[in-house]
Amino acid sequence: MSVTSNTPMSSLGQGQGWLPPLPGSQVTLLADDELDPMEYRRLCLEGTGRIEGESDFLHRRKSKNHILEASHFIARQLCAHGIPAYKAGQWIFRVGAGSGQVEAIPQFIDSNIIPSVASRNRRKMLLNLEHFISMSPCSRFEMWTFTSGIRCDLGNLRTTCCQLARDISRLNGESFLRDYGVEFQFRSTELGSLNMDEGHPTFHLHAHLIVKLNRDLDGEARASLRSQIYRRWRHYWNDCDGRDIRDPRQACQYMVKIQDLQKLRSPEIAELYHQLKGLRLVEAMGEFRLMANELAGRNLKIVRRNGQLHRVRKSIRRSSRAAPRPEPLEPIENLVLYKTLPIPAFSRVAEPCFIILNFNPCTFKDNQDCRSLALMCSARFEVGLRALQEGDPP
Repeated sequence: MSVTSNTPMSSLGQGQGWLPPLPGSQVTLLADDELDPMEYRRLCLEGTGRIEGESDFLHRRKSKNHILEASHFIARQLCAHGIPAYKAGQWIFRVGAGSGQVEAIPQFIDSNIIPSVASRNRRKMLLNLEHFISMSPCSRFEMWTFTSGIRCDLGNLRTTCCQLARDISRLNGESFLRDYGVEFQFRSTELGSLNMDEGHPTFHLHAHLIVKLNRDLDGEARASLRSQIYRRWRHYWNDCDGRDIRDPRQACQYMVKIQDLQKLRSPEIAELYHQLKGLRLVEAMGEFRLMANELAGRNLKIVRRNGQLHRVRKSIRRSSRAAPRPEPLEPIENLVLYKTLPIPAFSRVAEPCFIILNFNPCTFKDNQDCRSLALMCSARFEVGLRALQEGDPP
């Protein structure tokens, strides 16, 4: 057996911090500050009026509507069993700065059995994961899959999920993995396909892992590594023939397929909610966890702009330790939570959008900041809209 190394191990995570870019990284890193107002206005002027391809727009809208319809279906089943699936009180709306169109954004509870919530949570994790992989150009990454054994019935789902996570953590602590330069960086637990066995739902529980390899493994070394894992993992597992992972989204696509969720009866959906409540089905591990913690500690997040990843500072939130402020007698109307860069939200024509709490169309025009951005973008949006209607995109 031979284990060869043709690239030095990354020094990231070894006291030097994660955030300075490495040579050859494909990630564009901005300063640690939010976009200043002038830069935001410049990007809005550049992006407003751009037209998304028809097939891409229709595919994205179809997928969004499918996820939203399924989310409301699951939420109704939960409500029928006394589980409040919607956040009470305040309403949040998306308002197009150029078109003026408005849509409500449903506020579901934070449960991953609701497809909209699962999609939102995956998006943040996958951006971080893509950033992490891009910041480690000297290492290879693979996706491995570990199963929990035989199919799991609904009543034992929680116990089996916890056992699978413990077994993976125990395996990750084995010293022989370090000898081969193998490090587990990310785990995504999925329920797998749904079967109805004698009228009862069962799942094929498994976990996808992103594995970082700091060394090249020849055929003999790979075979020896597999042999040692087979001796320690009593169920089926697969290293996908040692192929590089091209897209991190392959490792975290869904907890359970929407069509399978919709096959469950109302009491089974409620039981699924209780079985999975509070479980960490998606988890950062190793150096990836260090990077995620450092981003969170510095109040940073990863965003994608024009196909590039950027690091920006999150909006400042009042600390829970700060002195409480008196609640207003009436809810604050038209409170802008944040403003997006131009996106094709309501049509194929891109426009910035306001995400607004307690939207009131009668008084919205009195918001000076929103009115200024709307006036700036409306003309460019109209140019894009006319070009779309005339079949001559700019």
